[in-house]
Amino acid sequence: MYVFGLMIPLGLLLLVLSIKHIVKVYTVTAIHDMPYRTDKGIFTIQTSGRYGVWLNGNRFKKSPLGMFGLQLINCETEKEVPLRTSYIPASVTKVIDARLELYTFYAKPGTYQIVFNDNPSLMSKIFGTISRFLMVGKDDYSSYSIRIYPHQSMIYSFLSIWGFIFGVMAVMWGIAGLIIH
Repeated sequence: MYVFGLMIPLGLLLLVLSIKHIVKVYTVTAIHDMPYRTDKGIFTIQTSGRYGVWLNGNRFKKSPLGMFGLQLINCETEKEVPLRTSYIPASVTKVIDARLELYTFYAKPGTYQIVFNDNPSLMSKIFGTISRFLMVGKDDYSSYSIRIYPHQSMIYSFLSIWGFIFGVMAVMWGIAGLIIH
């Protein structure tokens, strides 16, 4: 009987923590927003950490995915910051807008410059070819942009979703167990 009574607050705690993290992933604000094919974008990072480069745009139109590459340069040292390709890209989809994480990078506080080049990653080429094949219509990339967000590990998102499921189950079993006994 005590086990069932204990499952309710533990389930609620797990449920609240999971919802808090899931909401955090979907409501993070962009550090920099640059329209597609603008010459360059300059932005400042305040804290050291891992960041993501995302392609943002209309999910019902052909995307420029796979048609461009990006280069990130530290403005103070003028050295290129290595961009790591997202092999299992994270995506956030709203009703019309969608964003897809293309690259991640580690950066220290400072000013950075992002520049387009014609060297897309292999994964971008593959996903871009598939998406352009599936979408019909003319190529209109005016609604697309490149955004920089703090990187959220997909492992935490995966654990949050399962935490939500287990939290609901624990609360339900706790209530059911108290009713039956």
